[in-house]
Amino acid sequence: LVEMQRDEWWYTARPEQIPPNTPDIFIILYLAGRGAGKSRSGSEWIVDRAHKHPLDARGVPTEWLVVADTLADARTINAEGPSGILNVLRRRKIEHRYKQSPRPMILFPSESKIYFEGADDEDTGRGYNAAGILCDELAKWKYPDATWDMLQFGLRLGRRPRQVVTTTPRPLPLLKRIM
Repeated sequence: LVEMQRDEWWYTARPEQIPPNTPDIFIILYLAGRGAGKSRSGSEWIVDRAHKHPLDARGVPTEWLVVADTLADARTINAEGPSGILNVLRRRKIEHRYKQSPRPMILFPSESKIYFEGADDEDTGRGYNAAGILCDELAKWKYPDATWDMLQFGLRLGRRPRQVVTTTPRPLPLLKRIM
């Protein structure tokens, strides 16, 4: 009852907002129009994964990455927004520390981290060792193909690295390949 009053995601989410939890799925695409709950769904997914998998198989803290069209959008929408990750963490009472500069980052007591990046540089994602990536509004990215390719190299840690793509429809060749 307390969780229902707190609007926990398992209670308020629609079935299409819950990503499948099968080991053979590497990319989860949430393609929908404005107001469908894509940002909230992505925030809930990455918080759930980071909370359940704070360490990799070797005992090393995991890294997670959120990429929006710009760093400003990653911060104002995905981190701090009404459907953002910070609100999910507060509601779920998950201990964390939010560092705003030089780049936004959420740190957990386990030393696991969630990084935020903008997709306005073709090298976005270079050097990361991510266990999971949330790609927000991919259809708005300045360099969708180059950024996507670079992110794939950074998605390499954990037992089952995965990524969620949340975006509004647009006839992009990359989006068609993902589908």
